[in-house]
Amino acid sequence: HLWDDRRIGRPKTVNDSYLMRLKELVSHSPREYDYPFGRWTAQWLAKHLAKELGVQVSSCHINRLLKEMGL
Repeated sequence: HLWDDRRIGRPKTVNDSYLMRLKELVSHSPREYDYPFGRWTAQWLAKHLAKELGVQVSSCHINRLLKEMGL
């Protein structure tokens, strides 16, 4: 009877604050954060967010999140 209260699968590492920060980063140029390039890639977004928030996410997952947000 307690099984219904528990979620199945791996716990989520991406929370609302992560998603808000991702959306904020995408809306600004990487040059504003002292990067030498003008457009974000999923790999660089993942690296930057891992350094900033300490949450490791693959670039494939970043692409999936951006697609879900309509970006």
